[in-house]
Amino acid sequence: LPRMKDPANWPSKLERPIFILDVMSGHIDICEILIFISKTDDLIAGIESKKVDIHSSRLDLTLNTISLNFTDCGVIEKLMELELSGAGGLKVKGWLEGPTGKLVANQKEDDTGKSLNFNISHGATYELICAVFARDRQLSRIQNFSIHVPQELKARHKKKYGTSVPLAALVQSEGRPLSLNFDIGK
Repeated sequence: LPRMKDPANWPSKLERPIFILDVMSGHIDICEILIFISKTDDLIAGIESKKVDIHSSRLDLTLNTISLNFTDCGVIEKLMELELSGAGGLKVKGWLEGPTGKLVANQKEDDTGKSLNFNISHGATYELICAVFARDRQLSRIQNFSIHVPQELKARHKKKYGTSVPLAALVQSEGRPLSLNFDIGK
């Protein structure tokens, strides 16, 4: 644990044994321990690094919906999924802020909590506000994500993708360099 950047954030010598006893007695959720571990080493990606995956997220032109998928955060997320396998796993919950206000995600029967689906209007700009939850408790906020849905899709996108267009194509068509596509929404 010596890699933590700011020692002032470490618990005092009196609090450390209490933390260890809480862990051993089962009073602290395993997910909280995994989040703590991810914050102690820069090489371990934590759940807070989860963001919208613009390559697997899609805009459906026939249904006027957007399906937002999220990146995988590595070993910490896999361990959390294993711990939560009997309790529903990790879920992403959120909403879109748009020109008409707050849009709630569409619920599906087979909702696994790994993606969010919304009804949208063409020509509008939306901002996603969401977080990762486990056992109905918020573990981490996901960075807000903004997307502008074009009024009319370019002919080359219709020809290449049909009616299901990846968000990466929309972001690239806005004139942003490819290197900025991964930092969208910051």
